[in-house]
Amino acid sequence: MSNFIITNNISKFEKAVSNFTKRGLNESCKFTLGDTHFASFNKRSYVNENYLSISNKNFVACVGTFIYKDSKGKDALTKLYRDFNNNVKEIQEKAIFQGTIIIKKGNDIVVFCDKYNVHWTYYYSINNTFFISSSLKETINALDEKVLIMDRFLEALMQRGTMGNNMFYDGVKKLFGNETIIINNNLLKIDTYLYDINKYDFSQSTEKEIVDTFPEAFLNT
Repeated sequence: MSNFIITNNISKFEKAVSNFTKRGLNESCKFTLGDTHFASFNKRSYVNENYLSISNKNFVACVGTFIYKDSKGKDALTKLYRDFNNNVKEIQEKAIFQGTIIIKKGNDIVVFCDKYNVHWTYYYSINNTFFISSSLKETINALDEKVLIMDRFLEALMQRGTMGNNMFYDGVKKLFGNETIIINNNLLKIDTYLYDINKYDFSQSTEKEIVDTFPEAFLNT
């Protein structure tokens, strides 16, 4: 799996880049925009085209699998950049996508993942420092104070997930599929939209009704 880092702390950035490099990952891109530092890394198995530079310091990058309008690699990123107008939900619906997109088109750096959050991206914003990465290890390493939340840790071990977006270290969160990170002027904010997915309430159903309905519900998710 390829990886990325975005942070406004240069020492945390340099440490994370060094750690990725020591693990055998090669940079596909590294640069600084104001106080925001960004780096992406290729997969170990092969060099994938996961970064596209645009003029005027704009760019688009992808971590994971991304097919858009029958294209992949830089062709897909080119089409994505052309179509992007903060229309995250529309892009998620059109793409064959299990990953995270990082795009700068204009003033904002925008980060979003696939709709159903198959690919996990982690972040924190504490005391005016933010750190975003597809690596939970590096996100935790970048914390100034590491406070393990045991209930969350046990929950994650049992079900490879958490209820809500808080991870098992205090302050670290997982980016959901209906959330978008927007970085502007060294500040991080989260935009959220309502999921447009089928929902089923089995709380008042009989056992037979659940058995009869569940296969349809599963196939339609």
